[in-house]
Amino acid sequence: MKKASNRPFFTIWLTGLPCSGKTTISKALLERLNNDLLLNRGRRFVSLDGDDLRGKLNSDLGFSHEDRKENLRRVGHLSQLFNEKELNVVCSFVSPTDDLRDEALNHIDNVFLVFVECSADKCAERDVKGMWAKAKTGEIPMFTGYSAPYDIPKDADLVLNTENLTLDECVDKLLDSLIG
Repeated sequence: MKKASNRPFFTIWLTGLPCSGKTTISKALLERLNNDLLLNRGRRFVSLDGDDLRGKLNSDLGFSHEDRKENLRRVGHLSQLFNEKELNVVCSFVSPTDDLRDEALNHIDNVFLVFVECSADKCAERDVKGMWAKAKTGEIPMFTGYSAPYDIPKDADLVLNTENLTLDECVDKLLDSLIG
């Protein structure tokens, strides 16, 4: 979906490897939107983040393919419910494979898909939680980007390469794509 901001209510879906910058971009985008009336045009925005929902709403789910599918299905429905309640949503989820992304995105009427591109090496370097190191030692089996697949979205509305762009440049590019 192009020009999401021309639609009444929409969801921005950020996908990428763990530690690629999805949450960081989401937080910076929300801060800018919520602090600038000219940008937000009176619209309200909320954030749904993988770490937050995994620890709360979806704490009953693990990381098997079926659990990941259920996690993203719930998030897709929740995003659509927020949109129907006149809230725009910024989602940041690994959503690693085409079928899992489809499971979530098929429940959302107006969605703008953003691929947050970053190499696995750079993601591992940025990792403050030590997940990539644990994946390499086998402590975390089926870790996306290391021992589990990540499908680069072929139909992304926007690609943000966080190795080549600063955070401000990523947010500017995203805003330009939405409202420019």
